[in-house]
Amino acid sequence: MHYTVKTKPTILPLNVSDVQEYLRLDNDDDVNTVTDLIETARDIAQEYTNRTFITTEYVLLYDRLPSAKICDNNYIKLIKGSIINVSEVKVFNDDATTEVLVDYILTHDNMSGRLYPSLECGWTTDKVLQLRNAVQITYTAGYGTARGDVPAGLKNAMMQLIAFLYESREGGEIPATIMRGFDKFKIFDWI
Repeated sequence: MHYTVKTKPTILPLNVSDVQEYLRLDNDDDVNTVTDLIETARDIAQEYTNRTFITTEYVLLYDRLPSAKICDNNYIKLIKGSIINVSEVKVFNDDATTEVLVDYILTHDNMSGRLYPSLECGWTTDKVLQLRNAVQITYTAGYGTARGDVPAGLKNAMMQLIAFLYESREGGEIPATIMRGFDKFKIFDWI
């Protein structure tokens, strides 16, 4: 299983001028630096929390559908938290045909999403899938499309991370106290 980003967000979770004010920067000379720091902090925070902050469209790829023999675990886990919707589930069969699956149920909350077959105990395709990335799921995740949709606690933790990155431009390990600011938003793999 792996994923790719299909559509990136058009905005950052923090405003450049707010970060400049937080860092007490007086001029606009550092706009590119601040923008880079916001992107870096976002990437670190999203990876650490297993979440998406601003609405992003993903394509999740699996080599096969879950086994129909195990009904209790017959779901596909959607990653990156706060699943908004699933737009398409495609299966690429060995015989060079493509099926678009429509018989599924999405269960999701602010933590994760799961895709279940709507049939009693199995997915609609009965073909053996031997192709890599034979199952392609396109979905959207994130808190929303605006900066205001991102929880204030996440934005505050990002500000602290950006301040550290700005002051430590030569490098250095991020202090655990800064990363703890992201802990209450973290999605663990077993969910």
